[in-house]
Amino acid sequence: MRKSKIIKTQGEHKCKANNGRRAFLFFTFFVLLGFISFIVFRMSHQAEKQNGINDEIAKLQIQANKLEGENQDLKEMIDYLKTDDFREKEAKDKLNLIKEGEQMILVKEDSLNSEIISEKKTKETELIVHRGNYYYWWHYFFSIK
Repeated sequence: MRKSKIIKTQGEHKCKANNGRRAFLFFTFFVLLGFISFIVFRMSHQAEKQNGINDEIAKLQIQANKLEGENQDLKEMIDYLKTDDFREKEAKDKLNLIKEGEQMILVKEDSLNSEIISEKKTKETELIVHRGNYYYWWHYFFSIK
């Protein structure tokens, strides 16, 4: 009997060792599963952040290209405004200045409108002799319309 008792106690001891080993493997499996899940979650979160950053970069790049185009247009406008042709045109249009040797001709709008309506074949224009700038400025500010 003694031999059978020893065999039974060794079998019970083996069973307890297997249960402990199974519990350890089960616990290790869940720890590793939790760790891998955490890593996957963090990686997906980082990928989502990266996609948002890439979208923002694309929007800013489009805006930068638009601003560069506007900047180029403004540089061209500045270059044009620095030319003598622009200065001459503005002096003629806004200040009623003329170059030496040129004559100023003013056309009355009333005569043009009546000419269009009545379809006259003769055109009426008035030739006005150039007067000093003071005259035009005086009429610009003080003429009653």
